[in-house]
Parts: sequence; C-alpha cells; structure tokens
Amino acid sequence: LNQKIEMLKQGKVSLMKKQREAAAKHRDSTDAKSREIMTLKKKERKDGQKMSRLESEVQKHKNNLQKRADFCDKLSTKLKQTEVHLMKVLSQRKHDLRKRTQQTQRQKHQRSEQKSEGKLTNVGFAPDSEEISSLNFLLEKLILDRASLSLLNVKYEEKVAEYSDLMRSMVKEVK
Repeated sequence: LNQKIEMLKQGKVSLMKKQREAAAKHRDSTDAKSREIMTLKKKERKDGQKMSRLESEVQKHKNNLQKRADFCDKLSTKLKQTEVHLMKVLSQRKHDLRKRTQQTQRQKHQRSEQKSEGKLTNVGFAPDSEEISSLNFLLEKLILDRASLSLLNVKYEEKVAEYSDLMRSMVKEVK
C-alpha cells in the first residue's frame, strides 16, 4: 500500500511537472505570438507612414508637373500669338517695300526725265530705322521664346519620366 501511495505521489508530481511545463510552453508561445503581432503592427504602421509620405510626394510632383504644363501651354500660346503678329508685320513690311520700290522706280524715272530736261532736284528719303529696330526686337523675342519653350519641353519630358519611375517604384514597394 505504501508503495502504491508512493507511486501515486510520484505520478502526481510528474503530472504537475508536465502541467507546469505545458503552461510555460503555452505562455512562451503566446508571448512569441504577441511579439510577432506587435512587430507586424509596427511594420504596418511604418509602411502606412511611408505610403502616405510617398503619396504626398507624388501629389507634389503632379502639382509641379501641372504648373509646368500650364506654363508651357501659356508660353506656346504666346509664341503663336507672336508668330501671327510677326507674320502680319512681315506682310505689311512686304507691302510697304513693294510700295517704296514702286515709288523709287517712279522717282528714278522722274529723275531721268528731269536730267534729260536739266531740272534735277535732290530727292531722298530717310531710312525706316524705328521699324527695323522693332522688327529686330520681335524676331529676337520669337527666337528666345522658341528656345525657352524647347527647354521647358525637355524639362517637362524629364519630369514625366521621373514621375513614371517613381510610380513604378511605388508599385514595386507596395507589392
């Protein structure tokens, strides 16, 4: 009987030891799972912050691109207006030149008649320096506008490429 009691006591002790070990094992696994959950939550929070930061950066780039596109549109519109104006001025100048050429030919004809008659008078005309300088200014302005438009187009294309690369990298990071 004592031997049986001793055996039951040892069985009880070993059973309690097994229960303690199981409880410790369960506590350790629960703690590990809790740490894993906390790590995942922290990572998720960091990813969310990074995503919002990238989204704000993308929005900033979009706004910048939109401003540049608007500026390019305004500049090209102004360039077209300048070209139209220059074409009008040029056609007017051609018309004036034809008139002056005709007048000059008439004057030459009159001079030759006056020479033959012996009544030569000194007839001349002043150069149109103001018109030439305004035409020169308009042409220089057209050239500068075209050059700046070309530079802006190059910058715009670079920004679009940068935006595309940024979006691709964001998609890769999100995946």
